Amino acid sequence: MRKSAFMLMAVVLSLLLIISGCSKGSAGQTGGTSGKDDGKPVDGGTLKMAFGAKEFNDTLIPGLANDAFNANLVRMLFDGLADQNGKLELMPRLADKWEVSSDKMSITVTLNEKAKWSDGEPVTSDDVLFTYNSLVSPDLLKIGGDGGSALNTLKGYKEISEGKETSFEKTKGFEKISDKQFKLNLSEKDAVSVTNILTQRLLPYHILKDKPIKDWQNLDFVQAPSVVSGPYKVKKVQKPTTVIMEANNNYYISKPHIKEIVIQGVNVDVAPGLFAKGQLDYMMKGFNVADVQNLKRIQNVDVIAKPGDLFEYIGMKLYKPPFKDQKVRQALMYALPRKLMLDSIYKGNGVLLNGPLPEIIGAHASEKDGINSYDYNEDKANQLLDEAGWKKSSDGKRIDPNTNKPADLKLTYTQDSKTSQAIAESIKKYFGNVGIQVTLNPQDSTTKNAKLQNDDPSIDMWIGAWGGGGDDPRGLWASDAALNWERWKDAENDKLIKDTYASDSAFNADDRKQSLIKWQLHTNEQVPLLFLWTYYDVAVKSKKLHIPQDDLIDIGSLYNPQDWWLSE
Repeated sequence: MRKSAFMLMAVVLSLLLIISGCSKGSAGQTGGTSGKDDGKPVDGGTLKMAFGAKEFNDTLIPGLANDAFNANLVRMLFDGLADQNGKLELMPRLADKWEVSSDKMSITVTLNEKAKWSDGEPVTSDDVLFTYNSLVSPDLLKIGGDGGSALNTLKGYKEISEGKETSFEKTKGFEKISDKQFKLNLSEKDAVSVTNILTQRLLPYHILKDKPIKDWQNLDFVQAPSVVSGPYKVKKVQKPTTVIMEANNNYYISKPHIKEIVIQGVNVDVAPGLFAKGQLDYMMKGFNVADVQNLKRIQNVDVIAKPGDLFEYIGMKLYKPPFKDQKVRQALMYALPRKLMLDSIYKGNGVLLNGPLPEIIGAHASEKDGINSYDYNEDKANQLLDEAGWKKSSDGKRIDPNTNKPADLKLTYTQDSKTSQAIAESIKKYFGNVGIQVTLNPQDSTTKNAKLQNDDPSIDMWIGAWGGGGDDPRGLWASDAALNWERWKDAENDKLIKDTYASDSAFNADDRKQSLIKWQLHTNEQVPLLFLWTYYDVAVKSKKLHIPQDDLIDIGSLYNPQDWWLSE
């Protein structure tokens, strides 16, 4: 996906989760059914669910729910025209179908005839136009909105976001054909923007049309929406940490099986005890290794672990002379026994990563596609360093040809993270084995991040982590990306990235996948950073909760909760 403000927020939250020292983990899945549906679904019951958060903000509508807890709640309350499944495939929701024009500059959308709000009112083209206008409005930005950046390819986005216009209908970005059909016109060719636009969750025009956006923060509707389009609606809000939801029996897809869901913000440190007492049925992400081991000993609980989208890496400031030679970067990859490090530091709770897209992404490139796995090979590392002119002196230390002095790379890491410290010490050891000295530079996370963003000269390398970027390379990897902390400038890379969204072939899923693979192969060869591994995402659930396996592909997100059911 294109990096909207929400996506950037997700990336930063993922980074902060790692640098704070919260390790992930579980070697697999334990106990009983492990999420399989045994028997026929039954209706009723109360699900006790938690997210890893202490409290939530008073915003439970699209456009204002900009933290992870609230965003998950909004997924249960409001639908978009389409949604993405765990494989990032686009699936119909409020829209029955859509068609991209031959010139790739417009999308004609037909709404689902059955789509309706929880009060029985039909979902119409007016809801779509009202939502898009609201999301981009500068008034919403002033009270906490993200600026509607996911809609930035609609004609008129700039004019509306700057307050010069108020409606995409006036700018020709939106053309109403009927109550159930409309046309969206784009200002540029962008395959990813089709997904971004269609997955925006809609607001009810008939409820909010007479409410000035500047006053929305004070509306009861914003804090506890009374009319929704998703499978659940708000029954009660108990500040600061609990929301009680009840089934939306008017849900246009299917009536939810579970009658009531109590959702809490729970600190992961207390979650094991809550599961042991039967006070929790489901919690996604955030568990550290110790938590998982304790949870495995609790009866009637399943621990589910799968590779997620968070990956850890060693960054290098590529404008610095030691890292300009591709052979040096490749040598550093070969010098690390990454599998041994993963097993030792994280008890194997992850999978090695050799390119920019984790395997949870459908377009992930593997060795079958030609990815170099950079298996640990000290001889190969030494050979590449020799070829790059990094000769060894009599004491075995490599001489940096850029300075004609013994190489000494400064590695910064988060000082209060035991795992980061372990990784740093491993890097120092294994780079030392090929003659490169590493000086460790522990910093608190705030100082470290500020120095990274500002290209502080004291940083050569650092330990970092990213996640939440989806399959759009631009947010992390384009030369002009704000989060491109390596400062990787590569014309071929930018061209390959553009092919993944701006070419005609990018509008075909299979062709776009091939473009993404071609880009990954280039990145794998160039080694703009040292890829380490992707963490396991860990979810814990009681055995009485049944979730279809297809909805557990990405266990950090909520998919089709209307299909979940409780056996007790």
